[in-house]
Amino acid sequence: MKVPARFPFQAAAVSLEGALLGADGKVSRGNASAVAQLSRLGVQVVLVSRADFEVVAGFHDQLQLGNGPLVCYGGAWALARDGKEIWHSSTLELELVSRLLKLADGLDLKVFYHNSPGVILVRERNEQTEHWESARGFRLTVAKDLGRDGVT
Repeated sequence: MKVPARFPFQAAAVSLEGALLGADGKVSRGNASAVAQLSRLGVQVVLVSRADFEVVAGFHDQLQLGNGPLVCYGGAWALARDGKEIWHSSTLELELVSRLLKLADGLDLKVFYHNSPGVILVRERNEQTEHWESARGFRLTVAKDLGRDGVT
Protein backbone atom coordinates (compact mmCIF):
# COMPACT_ATOMS: atom_id res chain seq x y z
CA MET A 1 0.00 0.00 0.00
CA LYS A 2 1.39 3.36 -1.05
CA VAL A 3 1.44 6.01 1.71
CA PRO A 4 0.43 9.44 0.37
CA ALA A 5 3.20 12.04 0.53
CA ARG A 6 2.72 14.93 2.91
CA PHE A 7 1.57 18.12 1.23
CA PRO A 8 4.71 20.25 0.86
CA PHE A 9 3.29 23.54 2.17
CA GLN A 10 2.07 24.51 5.63
CA ALA A 11 0.53 27.85 4.65
CA ALA A 12 -0.89 29.57 1.59
CA ALA A 13 -1.32 33.35 1.41
CA VAL A 14 -4.14 34.01 -1.03
CA SER A 15 -4.91 37.47 -2.38
CA LEU A 16 -8.59 38.39 -2.55
CA GLU A 17 -8.20 40.94 -5.34
CA GLY A 18 -7.05 39.48 -8.62
CA ALA A 19 -6.88 35.87 -7.39
CA LEU A 20 -9.72 34.60 -5.20
CA LEU A 21 -12.47 37.06 -6.22
CA GLY A 22 -14.02 37.09 -9.65
CA ALA A 23 -14.97 40.18 -11.63
CA ASP A 24 -18.30 40.13 -9.77
CA GLY A 25 -16.50 40.53 -6.42
CA LYS A 26 -17.51 37.04 -5.29
CA VAL A 27 -15.64 33.81 -4.59
CA SER A 28 -16.44 31.25 -7.28
CA ARG A 29 -17.38 27.68 -6.38
CA GLY A 30 -14.12 26.49 -7.89
CA ASN A 31 -12.02 28.87 -5.78
CA ALA A 32 -14.00 28.02 -2.64
CA SER A 33 -13.44 24.34 -3.39
CA ALA A 34 -9.68 24.91 -3.83
CA VAL A 35 -9.49 26.74 -0.48
CA ALA A 36 -11.45 23.93 1.21
CA GLN A 37 -9.08 21.35 -0.30
CA LEU A 38 -6.06 23.25 1.04
CA SER A 39 -7.66 23.32 4.48
CA ARG A 40 -8.35 19.57 4.35
CA LEU A 41 -4.68 19.02 3.54
CA GLY A 42 -3.75 20.87 6.73
CA VAL A 43 -2.62 24.06 5.00
CA GLN A 44 -3.23 27.31 6.92
CA VAL A 45 -4.98 29.56 4.39
CA VAL A 46 -4.29 33.25 4.97
CA LEU A 47 -6.47 35.75 3.13
CA VAL A 48 -4.53 38.86 2.07
CA SER A 49 -6.22 42.03 0.84
CA ARG A 50 -6.07 45.79 0.52
CA ALA A 51 -9.64 45.82 1.87
CA ASP A 52 -10.64 46.62 5.44
CA PHE A 53 -10.92 44.10 8.27
CA GLU A 54 -14.69 43.68 8.02
CA VAL A 55 -14.57 42.79 4.32
CA VAL A 56 -11.70 40.32 4.68
CA ALA A 57 -13.30 38.79 7.78
CA GLY A 58 -16.54 38.29 5.82
CA PHE A 59 -14.77 36.26 3.13
CA HIS A 60 -12.79 34.47 5.84
CA ASP A 61 -16.09 33.38 7.45
CA GLN A 62 -17.65 32.47 4.10
CA LEU A 63 -14.71 30.14 3.42
CA GLN A 64 -14.95 28.69 6.95
CA LEU A 65 -11.34 29.40 7.86
CA GLY A 66 -11.94 29.45 11.63
CA ASN A 67 -9.89 31.85 13.73
CA GLY A 68 -6.90 31.69 11.41
CA PRO A 69 -4.87 34.71 10.37
CA LEU A 70 -5.82 37.36 7.87
CA VAL A 71 -4.01 40.35 6.43
CA CYS A 72 -5.91 43.52 5.56
CA TYR A 73 -5.39 47.18 4.68
CA GLY A 74 -2.66 46.20 2.21
CA GLY A 75 -0.55 44.64 4.93
CA ALA A 76 -1.06 47.30 7.59
CA TRP A 77 -2.81 44.76 9.84
CA ALA A 78 -2.10 41.06 10.34
CA LEU A 79 -4.32 39.44 12.94
CA ALA A 80 -6.47 36.52 13.98
CA ARG A 81 -10.04 36.47 12.66
CA ASP A 82 -11.49 37.27 16.09
CA GLY A 83 -9.47 40.51 16.14
CA LYS A 84 -8.10 39.77 19.61
CA GLU A 85 -4.67 38.57 18.55
CA ILE A 86 -2.87 41.23 16.49
CA TRP A 87 0.55 40.27 15.16
CA HIS A 88 1.24 43.41 13.15
CA SER A 89 -0.39 46.82 13.13
CA SER A 90 1.05 49.78 11.29
CA THR A 91 -0.73 52.93 12.37
CA LEU A 92 -0.32 56.63 11.73
CA GLU A 93 0.90 59.03 14.40
CA LEU A 94 -1.98 60.94 16.01
CA GLU A 95 -0.59 64.30 14.87
CA LEU A 96 -0.59 63.13 11.24
CA VAL A 97 -4.11 61.73 11.58
CA SER A 98 -5.27 65.07 12.97
CA ARG A 99 -3.64 66.97 10.08
CA LEU A 100 -5.16 64.61 7.49
CA LEU A 101 -8.61 64.95 9.03
CA LYS A 102 -8.34 68.76 8.97
CA LEU A 103 -7.30 68.58 5.32
CA ALA A 104 -10.33 66.36 4.64
CA ASP A 105 -12.54 69.00 6.28
CA GLY A 106 -11.23 71.63 3.87
CA LEU A 107 -11.98 69.37 0.92
CA ASP A 108 -15.39 68.33 2.29
CA LEU A 109 -14.35 64.67 2.38
CA LYS A 110 -16.09 62.15 4.64
CA VAL A 111 -13.70 60.21 6.86
CA PHE A 112 -13.91 56.67 8.20
CA TYR A 113 -11.12 56.14 10.73
CA HIS A 114 -10.36 52.46 11.34
CA ASN A 115 -9.06 52.54 14.89
CA SER A 116 -8.91 48.82 15.72
CA PRO A 117 -10.73 45.65 14.64
CA GLY A 118 -14.42 46.25 15.08
CA VAL A 119 -14.04 50.00 15.80
CA ILE A 120 -14.58 52.41 12.94
CA LEU A 121 -15.03 56.06 13.88
CA VAL A 122 -16.97 58.71 11.96
CA ARG A 123 -17.87 62.29 12.89
CA GLU A 124 -21.56 62.01 12.08
CA ARG A 125 -24.24 59.75 10.73
CA ASN A 126 -25.34 60.61 7.23
CA GLU A 127 -26.61 58.92 4.08
CA GLN A 128 -23.13 57.59 3.25
CA THR A 129 -22.56 56.06 6.70
CA GLU A 130 -26.06 54.55 6.73
CA HIS A 131 -25.42 52.98 3.32
CA TRP A 132 -22.05 51.62 4.53
CA GLU A 133 -23.63 50.17 7.68
CA SER A 134 -26.46 48.59 5.70
CA ALA A 135 -24.13 47.07 3.08
CA ARG A 136 -21.66 45.76 5.66
CA GLY A 137 -24.01 44.93 8.52
CA PHE A 138 -21.66 46.75 10.85
CA ARG A 139 -22.36 49.69 13.18
CA LEU A 140 -20.04 52.70 13.03
CA THR A 141 -19.08 54.66 16.15
CA VAL A 142 -19.68 58.42 16.15
CA ALA A 143 -16.85 60.55 17.52
CA LYS A 144 -17.90 64.16 16.86
CA ASP A 145 -14.49 65.61 17.78
CA LEU A 146 -12.58 63.24 15.53
CA GLY A 147 -9.55 65.16 14.24
CA ARG A 148 -10.60 68.57 15.51
CA ASP A 149 -8.12 68.73 18.41
CA GLY A 150 -6.46 65.37 17.94
CA VAL A 151 -8.21 62.04 17.67
CA THR A 152 -10.64 61.42 20.52
